[in-house]
Amino acid sequence: MDRSEIKIYLLSTLLNKENTVISLSGEWGTGKTHLWNDIKSEYEHQSKCDRKSAYVSLFGMSSVNQVKSKLVGSIYIQTVTRRRLYRLMKFVFKTTYELVATRYKSLSAFNDFNILWLAPWYLGNRLIVIDDIERLNEKLSINEIMGFINEYSEQHNTRFLLILNDNKINNKHVWKTLHEKVIDIDIKYYITTEEAFEIAVSAIEIYCKEILRKSIIICGITNIRIVRRIIITAKSILFLRDVSHNTAIRMIPSIVLFSAIKYSPSDDLQTKHLSLEVLKMGNLFTSNNPTNSQGKMTENDLQISKWRSIKANLGIYGSYNFEIELIEFLENGVTKNLKNVIGEYDNDTKLAEHNKLASEFLERSIWDLKITDKELIEEAKQLLSIAGSLTSIMISQLAAALDKLKGGDEIAISLVDAWITADREKGDRSETKSLYWRNTELNLHQRIIAYLNNSKTIAESGIDLFHACMHVINDKAWDNTYATIMNSATDDDFIKIIDTKVGDELKYFLIGMIDIIRNKDAYINHFKSAIHNFEQACKTLSSEQSNSRLSNLMKELLRSVGIVDEE
Repeated sequence: MDRSEIKIYLLSTLLNKENTVISLSGEWGTGKTHLWNDIKSEYEHQSKCDRKSAYVSLFGMSSVNQVKSKLVGSIYIQTVTRRRLYRLMKFVFKTTYELVATRYKSLSAFNDFNILWLAPWYLGNRLIVIDDIERLNEKLSINEIMGFINEYSEQHNTRFLLILNDNKINNKHVWKTLHEKVIDIDIKYYITTEEAFEIAVSAIEIYCKEILRKSIIICGITNIRIVRRIIITAKSILFLRDVSHNTAIRMIPSIVLFSAIKYSPSDDLQTKHLSLEVLKMGNLFTSNNPTNSQGKMTENDLQISKWRSIKANLGIYGSYNFEIELIEFLENGVTKNLKNVIGEYDNDTKLAEHNKLASEFLERSIWDLKITDKELIEEAKQLLSIAGSLTSIMISQLAAALDKLKGGDEIAISLVDAWITADREKGDRSETKSLYWRNTELNLHQRIIAYLNNSKTIAESGIDLFHACMHVINDKAWDNTYATIMNSATDDDFIKIIDTKVGDELKYFLIGMIDIIRNKDAYINHFKSAIHNFEQACKTLSSEQSNSRLSNLMKELLRSVGIVDEE
C-alpha cells in the first residue's frame, strides 16, 4: 500500500471501535506522526465521540505517572468546559497536601501528582495517541507502558494508537510477548521516496526540483526530515552564487549524495572520512581495503559499497574540486572556498565541457562493454590536450581506469605528466596544492602525490630541486628535507632543470648527478626515486630530435656510467 492507501486504512481501523489498541510502526522520519495529524480532525468528526483524542510522546518520560500527567494536562488545555472543575479539584488536593505534609513528613513525596487521581476520569472513553515508544527512558520499561495501556483499555474504555519504530525496540522479547497480548491491529507503515520528497519539499521554494527529486529517489531516502535537510542544504549552496541552470544541474547530484551521507543515521560512520572514501578513485563499488583482519566486510566497508553504488547510479564518475569543497562545507560550514569553486565552474564554459568529456570517458570505460581497450585508449589520447584544465582527482581517476586496460599504462602516465606540467605552469594560481594538503586522504596517482609533496616541502623550506641537488652534490650530506625534495621530483622536474640551466650551473649539476649514479651504492638507500627519475630524464633527452647537441651530451653522460643507448 502507498501512503494514501495506508491513510484510508488507518482511519477505517480507528473508526472501528472493536479495535481497542492499534499500533502504527515504521522507520524513523517517514511521517507516521504526520499521518496521524492528517486524519485527526476527520477521525474526531466521524467517530461521533464528544471527547477529543490526546497525544503524548514518550521521549524523555521517566515514569508512567509523568505520562498520565502530561496527557491530563493536554486534555485540560483542550477542554474549556472542564477547566473550572479541574482548577477546583487541583486546589482541594493542593490544600490537603500542604496541610497533611506539614504534619506528616513521610508524605513529602505526595505532591502535585495528586491530580492523577483524576486521570481515569480524564483519560477514559477517548483515544490516546502514544508516540516514540522505542525512545523509552531507561527508567521507564515497556512492561510499565503496556500495563498502563492494558489497565485503561480494559477498565476505563480507553482506546490507544501506538506510533513507533519497532525495529528500534531494545527489549524485543518483551515487546513481542506484550504485542501478542495487548495489540489488536498492527499496521506496518511504508513510504516511497517520491512521497517523502513531495512532503519534504511542499513548504520549501527551490528551483531545479526535478533533478533534486530524481537524485533523492536514486539515494532511496524515505526519512522526511533527512530529505528536508538535503533540500535546504541544496538551496543554501545554490544561493551562494547566481549560477546558471546548467551549473546547478551539474552540482545537485553531488550535493544530494554527500548531504545524504552526512545526514543519514549510520552511528559513527557519518564522517568526512566516509565521504572522502566514497569520493576516492579505485574500485567502483567496494572499499579499496574491503576487509578487516578476519577477512570479513566491516560496517564501514558496507557503507562505502552502498554509497559508491548510489554514486554510480547518480552518474558521478569524475570528481572535481567542487566535491572536495562541498565535503568541507558540510563538515565545518565554511562557504568561502565552495563559493569560489562554484564561480570558477560557472564562469568557465570550457572547464565544464572538459569535465563533461572526462566523465563521459570514465562512464564508457565502465559500462560500454562493446568498445575495445584499443578504442578506449585512442579516445583517451584526445584528453591529453585538456589535461591541464582537469583536477588532480579527475586525472587520477582517468589514469586508474586506463591502467585497467591492456596497453593503457603509457597513456595514463602521459595524462598525469601533462597535468603536472600544466599545474606547475600555473604556479601560485594553482588551487590543487592547498586542496591536497588539506585532504591528504585523497587517493591520488603516485606521480601527482610526489609532485605535490615536493611542492609542499619546497614551499615550507624555501629550497627548490636544483639547490637541493647541489647541496647533496657539494656537501655530500643531507637531511630529510633534501631527500624528500629529490625523491618527490619527477623525470619532468629534472628535464626542466636541464632545459633552463646554462653554463657552470648546468655543468656542475649534470656532472654531480652522474657522479651520484656512478657511486649508486652510497646513495641508493636515500635517493632511489631521484636516481631513477634522473636517469629517465636523461634517456628522454637523449632521443631529442630537435636538439642534437643536447641528445649527444645525454648519451655521452649515460655511457659514462654504463647505461648504453638502447638503439
